[in-house]
Amino acid sequence: MINERCAKILYHIINEQEPIKLIELSEMFKVSMRTIRYDIEKIDEFLLSNDLTPIGKNSNLGISYMVNKEHIKKLKVLICNKKFNEYILNSDERVSYILLSMFESNEYVVIDTLAESIKVSRSTIINDLKKVRKWLKDHKLKMQAIPSKGIKIIGNEKYYRSAILYLLFESLKFIGTDSISKTETINPKMLNEKFNNIFDDLDIEVIKETVGIAEKQLNKYLLDESYSSLVLHIALAIKRIQFGKDIHMSSNELKILKVSNEFSVASVMVKTLEEKFNINFPIDEVGYITLHLLSGKENSKKSEIHKDVNWVQIEALSSKIIENVGKQMGVDFGDNDEIYEGLLKHLIPTIYRLKNNLPLYNPMLNEIKEQYSLMFDKVRSSIEPLEKFIGQKIPDEELGYITLHFGAAYERKKNKHKAVYNVILICSTGVGTSKLLESRLNSEFHNFRIIENVSSHQVKFMNLEKIDLILSTIPLEYFYKPILIVSPMLPDKDIEKINKFCRENSPIKGGESYKHIGLLNEIISIVEDNCSIICKEKLINELSKCIKNAGQLDTKEVIQPMLSELLTKDTIRANVYAADWKEAVRQGGALLVDNGCIEPRFIDAMIETVIEMGPYIVIVPGIALPHARPSEGVIKLGMSLIKLSVPVNFGSEDNDPVSVVICLGAIDNYSHSKALSTLVDLFNDEEKVEMLKNANSVEEILPLLKDKDENDFD
Repeated sequence: MINERCAKILYHIINEQEPIKLIELSEMFKVSMRTIRYDIEKIDEFLLSNDLTPIGKNSNLGISYMVNKEHIKKLKVLICNKKFNEYILNSDERVSYILLSMFESNEYVVIDTLAESIKVSRSTIINDLKKVRKWLKDHKLKMQAIPSKGIKIIGNEKYYRSAILYLLFESLKFIGTDSISKTETINPKMLNEKFNNIFDDLDIEVIKETVGIAEKQLNKYLLDESYSSLVLHIALAIKRIQFGKDIHMSSNELKILKVSNEFSVASVMVKTLEEKFNINFPIDEVGYITLHLLSGKENSKKSEIHKDVNWVQIEALSSKIIENVGKQMGVDFGDNDEIYEGLLKHLIPTIYRLKNNLPLYNPMLNEIKEQYSLMFDKVRSSIEPLEKFIGQKIPDEELGYITLHFGAAYERKKNKHKAVYNVILICSTGVGTSKLLESRLNSEFHNFRIIENVSSHQVKFMNLEKIDLILSTIPLEYFYKPILIVSPMLPDKDIEKINKFCRENSPIKGGESYKHIGLLNEIISIVEDNCSIICKEKLINELSKCIKNAGQLDTKEVIQPMLSELLTKDTIRANVYAADWKEAVRQGGALLVDNGCIEPRFIDAMIETVIEMGPYIVIVPGIALPHARPSEGVIKLGMSLIKLSVPVNFGSEDNDPVSVVICLGAIDNYSHSKALSTLVDLFNDEEKVEMLKNANSVEEILPLLKDKDENDFD
């Protein structure tokens, strides 16, 4: 008989491609070397008693289990089949079993039945229920206990589904997308059976195909974690609808979702699912699938930021968080455009997840806290702007992923090397993880070119002809290219594994790409010598975008004016009368037209956006920030501010009436980031906000718009 730790050690050994030292296992499982040696003896007894090869031992290299695939398959089947029923669940596994039993049943679960199934006493189950209650409370649910009936979970359906999905990821340790249909885990068979019972009679493959079609329609590929979460959510939604339990959303929320491409795709998905499973999806369920599509982390390198209804706020939040973390760490992250774009891209789905209580499981959280403990704490203390925007604390799972972005940025600052090997990275948990791994690789290996960061289900369709190596954080099926399984943290043993590969394999020859930092200034100088420039700022921004798309220029070289450079005496007006919110937007927009920043049609676009999306632009009490997409008529970056003599209502239940209207004409994702960061500071300063709302002249307003650096200089 072997216990849970022995089973985990055995799985870890058989999944390793290289020998592992006992000291590494000791550190990994947080037990003494003596305990590890005892566990290895127990594992050998178990293997020999089942006619299997014992663990291989080498005093210099460590221990390993180098046997053929059939041998490994037999071992895994043995662990999960009835011969392994002597496995005794520990306390945490009993809690998972109880929770899965309650989620599986639509009725009350009897305590005596649980005790008999797990083979423990009734008093043990009753003691475990304390942990069950706490787990449910943490997930905004309650446990109802009736002596004559048993125990049952009660609470909001959204929280109910989120809790089930989180439990499945947490207790069954899903890795990649294949594990959705075959729950091959280190947990005993009874937990796997509970998973299978929850989704009994559902053809998971049909759901996976439907999600795959949706990815193609949206032209985005979800990371494995988000892909798995969406597949499981749809499977769960089908089962809950069959039980007569469906999601309810507000009409305003549905109104906003309906204008998105994701809603159209979700509607097509639902039609397919209705035919396949013979059920009817209510419109609210279509909205909830839409939220999962919007909140899913994807592999696309390019951020489609302007399609999001909150893009201005998200850009402001990204800039402020980067600034805050930089100050906390004493590191200038402002010159690193990758951290800005990466965080920008990460926050879009994060905000959807947090606002709608969608589950996120971070399997690397403990490792992140351990390896980046200082940075994790600094990120936690820098994240207040995001918490205020969402209206809740940011959970550690999300903080962990945000920390990875800064960990990757820190690693990049130390790296100046070019790549020779063409490498593809496969990370299932997000762009922050892949960026961290990429930075660690570039820091340790001066001759690696990272071609792509992809998910495991996406790489199957890629042309790998010019790829030298695939590095993956999860196990993969065989490809015709070399694959190494590594940790995103890239510990010493993984570095040695990669070094061994490089010693034994030569890279494919290919040219290098170089960034020409002075290229933009050189081009501008040539243009000035030979042409008349109508608008230098617009020319610089458009050239920057063009060169960046060609891979020649960092976005940090785009001019980023301060707020006080955009909001001046020419673009501020006080004591302005407006009959309603539309006129307020028109007057603010007129200032931008007069200063050559926008075309008149941009004003109509700002108004139309509010009509379609609702008064989301009223971002804090008394202040509105109208804007539209750059393509709607922006000539150059500009902002205007009008202080109304009589406040007007935009229709915001929480933040009306509005006294201050700040119109923004943005030309890209970057040039206005410094100004937005100052605005975030202003909005978080209640005293300054009140002074702004009560100002009666331009002279009273101007001092409030200076950022901290300007004030310090003065």
